Amino acid sequence: MSCQLFHASPNRFDKIDLSCTESIGFHVGSLPQALVRLGQKVGYDFMKYLCCYLYIIELDLDKLNCIEIRDIFEDDGLELFKHEILRHPKIKDLCHIYCSLDYNIRYSKSPEEIANILVDSGIQFIRYKNEIEFRGYSYCILDDRIPIYRMTIDEALEGVHINHD
Repeated sequence: MSCQLFHASPNRFDKIDLSCTESIGFHVGSLPQALVRLGQKVGYDFMKYLCCYLYIIELDLDKLNCIEIRDIFEDDGLELFKHEILRHPKIKDLCHIYCSLDYNIRYSKSPEEIANILVDSGIQFIRYKNEIEFRGYSYCILDDRIPIYRMTIDEALEGVHINHD
């Protein structure tokens, strides 16, 4: 399943850099989710929005490269995150194939390290029901090789045409 998702930020970048993220992975979601999250970061001043960036990401999701967990990303609990990952049925199945997977996740020291372990096991994305920014599902990109397309919010608004007929 291919889908178009969004990320909004006051920061300009050309590719996903997982070392600069606030939690595990690079979070994307619907356009409303991205804009609400941007408002939480820069305030809800429309003029500030115009100078910020909108990132558009095309994800090719399937049952093999994506797992779903609950929204625990704001908890800042690495141990809680490890627990959620390790109890997922797909990860349990992968632990039978990759004998060291359970150990590597359990003893990882950073979210970036967990992301690398999961990507090496074939998991590129985490899906979660967003409980904070806006209803619906959001995704956490773990693979920094996923391409992104950038434009300013102002450029995005220029592309919106409203027909008043």
